[in-house]
Amino acid sequence: IDHSAPKITDVRAEVWLNGNHYTTAILWHTDDVTYGDVYYRRVMGLAPFAPLNTGFTGDKQLLFLSSSVPSGQYEYYVQSRNVAGLETIDDNNGSYYRAEVTNATITPNGFHSISVDLPAMHIATANADFDQDGQLEIVGMETGGAGYAPVKIYERNDSSPFNKGGRGDLGNYELVFTSQDRYFPWGVGDTDGDGLLEILGNDEERTFLVECRPGKLYPSNKIWQMEGIWGGQIVDLDHDGKPEIISRYDETNAIAIYTAIEDNSYQNVALLENPTKGFNDLGTAFAIADFDGDGRTEIMAGDEDADLFIYEHIGGYRFRQTWQGQLAPIAEAKSAYYLDANDLDGDGKAEFIVGGKIEDSEFGFARRRWIYEIFKTDGDDSYRPVWRREIMFIRPGGNGVTSGDVDGDGQNETVISAWPNLYVFKYDGKTYAPIWHHNVSSNIPLIADTDGNGFGELFFNEAERFAIYEWDTATALFKPWSLVAIPLGESSVYLGWESFADVETLSYNIYRGTDEKQLKVITQDVSRTEFIDRGLTKGVTYWYAVSAVTSTGVETKLSSKAYAKPDTPPRLIAAEYFSPNRVILKFDKPMGSSAQDSVQYFVREKGTNIEQKPSSALLDKSDKRVILAFDEGILLPGRDYDVVALNIRDTDRILISAKYSSQSITVPIEETPTIPTDLSKAIVYPNPIRPNEHHTGKVIFANLPNDTFISIYSITGALIEQLKVEDADRGKKEWHILNNAASEVASGIYIYVLEANGQRKSGKLALIK
Repeated sequence: IDHSAPKITDVRAEVWLNGNHYTTAILWHTDDVTYGDVYYRRVMGLAPFAPLNTGFTGDKQLLFLSSSVPSGQYEYYVQSRNVAGLETIDDNNGSYYRAEVTNATITPNGFHSISVDLPAMHIATANADFDQDGQLEIVGMETGGAGYAPVKIYERNDSSPFNKGGRGDLGNYELVFTSQDRYFPWGVGDTDGDGLLEILGNDEERTFLVECRPGKLYPSNKIWQMEGIWGGQIVDLDHDGKPEIISRYDETNAIAIYTAIEDNSYQNVALLENPTKGFNDLGTAFAIADFDGDGRTEIMAGDEDADLFIYEHIGGYRFRQTWQGQLAPIAEAKSAYYLDANDLDGDGKAEFIVGGKIEDSEFGFARRRWIYEIFKTDGDDSYRPVWRREIMFIRPGGNGVTSGDVDGDGQNETVISAWPNLYVFKYDGKTYAPIWHHNVSSNIPLIADTDGNGFGELFFNEAERFAIYEWDTATALFKPWSLVAIPLGESSVYLGWESFADVETLSYNIYRGTDEKQLKVITQDVSRTEFIDRGLTKGVTYWYAVSAVTSTGVETKLSSKAYAKPDTPPRLIAAEYFSPNRVILKFDKPMGSSAQDSVQYFVREKGTNIEQKPSSALLDKSDKRVILAFDEGILLPGRDYDVVALNIRDTDRILISAKYSSQSITVPIEETPTIPTDLSKAIVYPNPIRPNEHHTGKVIFANLPNDTFISIYSITGALIEQLKVEDADRGKKEWHILNNAASEVASGIYIYVLEANGQRKSGKLALIK
C-alpha cells in the first residue's frame, strides 16, 4: 500500500454536448488509484460547498454537475482519497476552480426537409453529371446490409411536373444506374483530363477508378486499380487542372499520391511517410488546403493514437514535412481520423478541423465521447488549436465532419455527425457555436449546392432513409423549441419553451387539447417564454404546442408538442438509517430520474441550521425507493436528523409535495460495524440500472460475508462475470456492468447468484442504457 497522499493534476471543467443540450464535466488526474469528490457552490456564494461523489475508483476522475443545477458560474474544489485512506484536496491554492453551467438547448430550427424518397446510403457526391445533360446526380452506396453493395446513381429530374422551373425544394430524383460490382464510392472527378468522370472506389482487395465505356452514359469500366492502398480523395494538388488521387498506403501507413501520366494510365508520384511515433495507422480522410497562407498546398493527416502531421507541396511532386502536433493531449484522445479543411472564420485562410475518440473504459458508457478541435495558423508552418468541443456517447458508424456555406451568408459552417446527433457550428466572431441540432442515422454528411441558389444543402441519413435539408426562411427560425409541460399538482400545468433571446418583438400563442391531433388556441399575445395553465382536471392528459407571432403579425408553425397529466404530488413516506452512512427513502409513487440527483437532498441535524448533502442517490425497488450515501462524519451516532427532498419529481414529472418532503431519522449508537456472517441482510442496488450523468452505471452488492461469490448470468444462462468479496471490501462489492473480458454488457435482464457459507440467494437485475 502506498502510504503517501495522492497527487492531483489537470483539474478542469468542460462543457460537453449531450444531444440537444449541454453537460458540465469536471475532470482531474491522480498519480494513484483514488476515490474522487467534488465540492461546489455559486461563485462567491455564502452557502456551504455541496458534495458530489464520482462513484468509482481510478487515476482519472470525472463527474457531471447535475442538469438540475441552475445556469451560472460555479466555484469548486476536488478531493481524492487512496486505498490507504490518505486524502488530498486541490482548491486552486484557495482561489477555487471555476465551472460554467448552461441549461440552454440547441435550436432544431434553421433547416427544412426537402421531400425525397431515396434509401439510406453513403453518398460520394450530389453534383455529378455523368451523362452531361445538365441534370445533377447523386452517387452513393446503400447502407444497412452486410458488406459492400452496388453503387447507384440517382438523377435529379427538374423536368418533372412536380418540379417546374428547376426548383430544388421538391428533391425529385430517379434511379438511372446500378453497378454490377459491389464497392464503396469515395469520390467523383476527372483525374485524367479526358472529359469523362470517374468514381474512386474500393472493394475488399483494391482501390480503383471506374469510368464510362465508349458510348455508355454511366461508369462501368475499371481504368485503373491498385492493391495495398485504401480509400482516398480526389484533389488538384498542383493546380494544373487534373486532380490527383490521395490515398492511404497500408504497408507503411503513408500518404500515397497518384497522378495520370496519360489517358487511363497512372503513376505513384509521392509516398509521404508518417513521421510520428507510436501507433501510426492512418485514417482514410485528409485535410488539404493552404493553411498558412504562403501559396503552397498542405496535406494534413491524423493517425490511430491522435498524432497529426503536415506535408507541404513545394513544387512538382515534391513535398516536405513541416509540422507535427496532437489532438487534445490533455484529454488523451485515442484517434484522429475525422478531418476537414476550409476557411471557417472568414479571414481568408483555411483552418483544419480534427475529430477523434476518447475511450477510457473505466469511465463507462456515458463518459466515452467524441472530441473535435479546430487548428489555425499562427505563423509560417505553425498551427495551434483555437476551439475544442466534446460530444458525449460514442457509437460506431456514420460519424464524420464536413464544411461549407449552408446559410447563404458567404461564410462556411462546420457540420459534425456524431451519430445519432448532427450539429451545425458557426463562427460568431468569438467562438464556434452550435446553431442547429438534428437526429441522424448512419452516414457521413455532405454539403452540395444542387439547386443553384448559392449555398449548400445538407445530405445525410435519418430514420434509415436518405434526407436532404436546406436553410430556412427567417420566420421559420422564430418557431419556439424545447417546449416542456410540467404538472403543478392536481389542476395546473407549467409551460416553458425556448426562443431567440435577441428578438424582443415576438409574442406567443398557446394551443391545448386532450387529443394530440386536435389542439386549439387557449390564449394569445403571451409576452414571456413561459405560461401557467390553470383550472384543469385531475388525471386528464393535456397536449400543448406554442407558436410565435412576429411584429408584422406573421405566425410561425407550431412547436413540437408536449403533454402533462395533473395529479396528486408524490410524498416521501418513510426514511431509515442504514449502516454505514446510508439513508433509505421510501415514496408513495414511482419517482423519475430527478430522484437520482444527489443535489436535491440534504440532512440537517435537529436544532441546527447546517445542511449536509449526500454524495450519491440511487433509485431502487421499482423506483419507489432511493438510497442516499453520505461521507463519513456527517451522520453521527446518537443524533437526530431531518432528511429533506427538494426538487424531485415522479414519473409524471409532478414535483414532490412540500408538505410531505421530509422525514426524521435517528442514527443508532453502534459498536464497530461487524461483517455479516450470512446473506439474510444482503441488498443489491440500484435496480434497474440506468447509466447516465447522475450515476456511473454500477451495481452495489452490500451486507455480504467475506468470501461471498457473486455470479452474474445472462437471461439465457451464460456466465457474464464472477466476483469475490475479499476482506478489504468490508462486506461490499461493485459490479461495473462489464463482462469477464472487461467489455460493457448490453441492456437486458441479468441473473445474480450470491453464495456464502452454504447459503444461496438469487435475483434479477434490469440494465437500461
